Amino acid sequence: MGEELDEVCAAVRDVFAARACVCGLVRGDVVEFVAGDGQGAERLKGTRLRVGQGIAGYVAQAGVAVEVHDVPTDERFASHLPVHEEYVPATLIGAPLFDDHGAVRGVLHVLDPACEVLDELRDAVGSPLPVLRVVADELARMAGQTRPDSEYAVPPPVWTLSRAEAIRRAVKSAQRSRTS
Repeated sequence: MGEELDEVCAAVRDVFAARACVCGLVRGDVVEFVAGDGQGAERLKGTRLRVGQGIAGYVAQAGVAVEVHDVPTDERFASHLPVHEEYVPATLIGAPLFDDHGAVRGVLHVLDPACEVLDELRDAVGSPLPVLRVVADELARMAGQTRPDSEYAVPPPVWTLSRAEAIRRAVKSAQRSRTS
C-alpha cells in the first residue's frame, strides 16, 4: 500500500510543483502519515497525531480543506514533530479524504506548492482548494474499500497526465461542481 501511495503523492507533488506531498490515514482517533514524497516526507511517515491535533488532525476532525499561508505561525501547527527539525513548510494546502459514506478516512497535504500554480488556480476557480478537493476525491476513490486488516488497497496510480493536463482536468471538474 505505502509504495503505491508514495507514487500518488509524487504525482500530486508534481501537479502542484510542490516541495512535498503527504498522505495520512485516519485510524480510530489517530491520523497516521503513511505515504509521501519530497522534503521531509520519509521522516514524517509513521508519525501519529490525534484527530484534532495539528493541521492534519484539524482537517480530519473538521472534514474541510484548508489553505495555510504561514504554517509556523498557525495555531494548529504541530511544531513538536521531529520532521520539523529538518523542514517546516511556509505554505500548506490540505484536504480530507472521504469514504463512500462521507466519513473522513484520511488527509492529503501539499507542502509549499509553487506560487505560479496557486495563482493559476486562483485565476481559474478563485482558490486552489476546489482543485485539491478534486484530487483528494480521486485519491479516495482509488483507495477503494478497507480490507479486514483496516489497511487501504490502492490500485496502481493513474497519475499519468502532465502538470498542465492534470490541472486543466481538475479545474474543469472544480468549475463543474461549483455550478451544480
